[in-house]
Amino acid sequence: MMRRLPRSKLQNMVRSMQSTEKIAISSALLCMLLCQIVVAQTEPTVTVRPIDSPRHSVLVILDGKLVELESAQIQRGLQVMVWLRDLEKLGWGTVESSSPERVTFRGKGVTLTFTKGQGIALINSLAVNLPINVYLREGKLMVPLSFVAKALGFDYQCIERPVVTITTELTKSVAKRTNTLQGTVTYNGSGIEGVIVRAVGPDFTVIKNAVARTDPNGEYKIEGLADGTYLAYVYTCL
Repeated sequence: MMRRLPRSKLQNMVRSMQSTEKIAISSALLCMLLCQIVVAQTEPTVTVRPIDSPRHSVLVILDGKLVELESAQIQRGLQVMVWLRDLEKLGWGTVESSSPERVTFRGKGVTLTFTKGQGIALINSLAVNLPINVYLREGKLMVPLSFVAKALGFDYQCIERPVVTITTELTKSVAKRTNTLQGTVTYNGSGIEGVIVRAVGPDFTVIKNAVARTDPNGEYKIEGLADGTYLAYVYTCL
């Protein structure tokens, strides 16, 4: 038998159900908000390590920015040794290796070849002495950072902290040292005017723009030469 409830009591029940529904909706919204906060807190963060952190024994500053080389370590004196794969990550070049004991690194038009236990490396096909022998550490061939940086044409400095500073692009204000080749062309003891003289390498390789013409006293001067060995080649036949 169904019992009919008074109208006022029905209205109170409806209000109670509406309040319960609002509470449920509010709880759901709060849960969603909390979930969003939790997700936001799991986003990647940037960690700044203090300079005095003991994690690494060397700091590397590349073009004014601090970079982290996981493999970097100090050896004899201030020789910073690194794994070439770390330099590959910096975009300096690519590593080619069929064996961890012999590694080739190609970058900036230069090919460097290192061999385990050797104090000599190859720059292209030229054998060059290293400041320290390369060695294996946990299966990684460790090479001197100074050698790689300089071979690629970068400016390299290392101070006692030790902090390594590498500049890959030299500023225009850096003055480059140049040299001058000068002399006198004579015939029968007298200077000869108008003779073309060119600076050439020991193997007679022509040096671009390294040319001059003798003055009335037979003197010539060729400026702007880089460090090296040159010969004065006279073009005019007498």
